[in-house]
Amino acid sequence: MSRPPLPAAFLARERLRQGDAAADDLAAALERTPDLGLRANPRVGGVREIAERRGWAAQAVPWCLEGATLARTARGTHPATRHPWHDAGAYYLQDPSAMGVVPLLDPRPGELVLDLAAAPGGKATHVAARLGVDGLLWAHDAVPARAEALVRNLERWGAPHAVVSRGDPRHLRRLGPAFDRVLVDAPCSGEGMFRKSDAARERWSLHRVRACAAVQGHLVDLACDLLKPGGVLVYATCTFAPEEDEGVVEALLRRRPDMDLEDLAAGGIRPLASDAGDGPVAQGTVRWWPHRGPGEGHFAARLRRRGEPTASSARAPRPTATLRPADAGQVAAWRAFATETLGTPPLPGQRLATDGERLWSVPSLAWSLPLAGARAGVPLGRVATDRLGRRRFEPHHALTRVLPDLGRSCATLDLDEDDPRVAAYLRGEPLPAPGMEGWAVVRVDGVPLGWLKGHGGHGNNHYPRGLRRGPGPPPELDANGS
Repeated sequence: MSRPPLPAAFLARERLRQGDAAADDLAAALERTPDLGLRANPRVGGVREIAERRGWAAQAVPWCLEGATLARTARGTHPATRHPWHDAGAYYLQDPSAMGVVPLLDPRPGELVLDLAAAPGGKATHVAARLGVDGLLWAHDAVPARAEALVRNLERWGAPHAVVSRGDPRHLRRLGPAFDRVLVDAPCSGEGMFRKSDAARERWSLHRVRACAAVQGHLVDLACDLLKPGGVLVYATCTFAPEEDEGVVEALLRRRPDMDLEDLAAGGIRPLASDAGDGPVAQGTVRWWPHRGPGEGHFAARLRRRGEPTASSARAPRPTATLRPADAGQVAAWRAFATETLGTPPLPGQRLATDGERLWSVPSLAWSLPLAGARAGVPLGRVATDRLGRRRFEPHHALTRVLPDLGRSCATLDLDEDDPRVAAYLRGEPLPAPGMEGWAVVRVDGVPLGWLKGHGGHGNNHYPRGLRRGPGPPPELDANGS
């Protein structure tokens, strides 16, 4: 079945802008198979190490140390989209051009970073990896369903120092200028999706471009209000439309005299991108074109708020609106489980809290911020009481993603990737487990997949129902996302 044609008004604009030859190159690129990018999770290894261990041909992405473009197979698919390491969060499959945005933001350990339109989580997981074990990522999305997908991707990746919120982003104004860096990966007309999305071609219109530019203007204004003096703002889109890209930046600079463009060439950033931006803001913007480099296409601008940088406010830690400090019984049950099953408690320096049902590990920084309606930290599990009144700990799936040393000190069931028990586990089936009693982490080639509870020679499968494998790509995993 033939694809919808590229919008005529889009092509006419690009002919005026780039000339006929370049516009023809762009149109031809948008009819080719999309590039498949892989960004490595540093808790597992570097991108070259992961590709070599899996035997996948990969080409480095020049603007992202953690990224590579994977060679397509003759069948048009790639084993990375179905490999169990994908389910395990060893890597994120992401558009190569999208990988350039977070290096431009350049988050540093110890900082407070806001991702203002974060779903499905590609850039949020990238920020989390750059922050490491310090700092705090606040990831927000306006749409509840998208925010749930964001939570699942952050859990799969293993992001213990993260907060997720949803709803009208204007509610974040109560935080004040709290953040060292803010990323606005704005909703847009999606011209960078033309290669892989027929719906993006059919939805596109000049009216949609103008409507998106208006929304983007409101988002960057909010981002500036949430940014500390001296802080960095990166504005990004996956569209080529100058009204949504350079136009939004130029209008922001007119409205906000406290914001300045950064000179990217002086920072050595522009030579690693596919092209510079256009017009009077060219020195602070970059654009990735699908006919000039790998990826579907992105635009980004880096700005800084005037003023002297300020330290994070040191307010007294306090519980959130939904969380309270864990009680002594919950703490004792958790410690007993950690000693017996994990060998060592993970996430040192975080605070144990409860929402009444689950036990959470909450980043200390999150306790000094108002968190009503937000999800903070990692769910460790729940403390249940049996018929004899004894309290026992039942671990949450997310705990497997933040274990030190990939769970080497835990009770484990270690499997090779070609072991049929791996596929059975991902389908949610029970496994034979002779000699195993109690909780254990199922690992594939040394990377945790999830929990199994052994009893009487059998292993009860605790892989979450919503993540279990059926036909097609794994659920909630964006095979070439932003």
